Amino acid sequence: MQQALAEKDEIICQLLENVGDISLNDKNSPPKASQKGLTSKPRVAKNTPPNKGKAPQRTLSGPSKLGTPTRGSKSKTSTPTHPTQINSGSASKKITPKKPNQVVMAELPRNFNKTKVCVCSLNHNLAFYAHIKILWGLWEKRPIPPAPNPEFLKEFYRRFSDAEQIQNVADKSSLPAMVPSNKIETFKQLSVGRKNIGQGIVHVEETFVQYSRSCLARMGLRIWCPNLEEPVDSLLNSACRIAAISTFRQVATAGAYDYMSINKTYLKEINILHQCYNHFVHHHMLERYTKETKQSGKFNAEEEKKAIQKARERLQDARYKFAVDQDFPMQYQKIISDIHSHSDDEYSAKHRKYVIKTLPFRSDLAKKIFCRLDKVMLDSNIAQGKRSNQRLRAPSTKPIMTLFPWAPKNLPLDFYNPEWFNNLQPNIRDLVLKSCNPQCLENILACVILNS
Repeated sequence: MQQALAEKDEIICQLLENVGDISLNDKNSPPKASQKGLTSKPRVAKNTPPNKGKAPQRTLSGPSKLGTPTRGSKSKTSTPTHPTQINSGSASKKITPKKPNQVVMAELPRNFNKTKVCVCSLNHNLAFYAHIKILWGLWEKRPIPPAPNPEFLKEFYRRFSDAEQIQNVADKSSLPAMVPSNKIETFKQLSVGRKNIGQGIVHVEETFVQYSRSCLARMGLRIWCPNLEEPVDSLLNSACRIAAISTFRQVATAGAYDYMSINKTYLKEINILHQCYNHFVHHHMLERYTKETKQSGKFNAEEEKKAIQKARERLQDARYKFAVDQDFPMQYQKIISDIHSHSDDEYSAKHRKYVIKTLPFRSDLAKKIFCRLDKVMLDSNIAQGKRSNQRLRAPSTKPIMTLFPWAPKNLPLDFYNPEWFNNLQPNIRDLVLKSCNPQCLENILACVILNS
């Protein structure tokens, strides 16, 4: 019996020694990743999206909740055969134009943007666009391009049958004029000198007018007027494009646009000028023309609304700056900081003032605060001898509804018109009440009067 127990103890000791040797070998053996020469950084699977803005995920040790896979099953997280490619944020992505004739300025040469100046409402600031506007007679502020005269179209199409003839005529300056120079309608109402083109100023010289007229007369164009209802490559549109590019290159080489600091090296890049021409005429101006064709006056109404909004933003900036400089209460500055608290206006020739439009949600007390602020600002400028660009604004005798009827939030309750407030739906009224500031406007008005 004792001998049997001794044999069992000996077997148990041998087993314990074997287990200890195995554990030591596991600890001393290098990881498989290091044997393959791989780094210790975790691999990212190909289909795994980048972890943007999230905390790094930690791997938890211990038994998996999904259970231990059997020997016959293959691991789903096997090592990928190809290295993971991570796109760097600095890599530039090619932007494809949304429309056939649209040009993305990022795809043009960087220095070409310096063939500039502030003459185009596209914000591309190219002198070439100013040249097109002058030819088109678009020196008024943001106009709609006119449609060509049908009689002019018939006369032009009788002279030419393909674009090659037009190009040959444009290239040969020695050819006689097809139309007398005094019959050219373009530039008839244009006087030489400084002109406001879009958002900038252009100097129109006599040499520019004379050369452009001679070029149009030689090509049989009584008036430079692309037909936006025809394809881009129609005969008339091709002639207008050729005339615009050739006259621009000629007068720019002669120094007509030197004051704009244009890069003359790009005057030889006909392909780039061609793309920019199609972008401005057959994309940008075509959109304006299409809007006006679908609904008369729509484009002008949108542009007028943008101009009114800009004036409203300038008024808000002036008021807020004055309130901060004069250290008005923070509650008052908060009211002014919201653009929706300010009313827009329109000029009245009868009263020679800007009439304040009605905000339906604004109370009489709130109107009084803003009128008081305007008077304080005007008096302050007069007292300091400063020149004031402030508009003379007066309340309207009859309500004129605003173009921006969106009510601001998080303001004192007495800022809102009681009648407007009571007509709200109960759930909307509760939302307004929850966001209201407990500060009373009468206290704010008293602070303004004391500060002034």
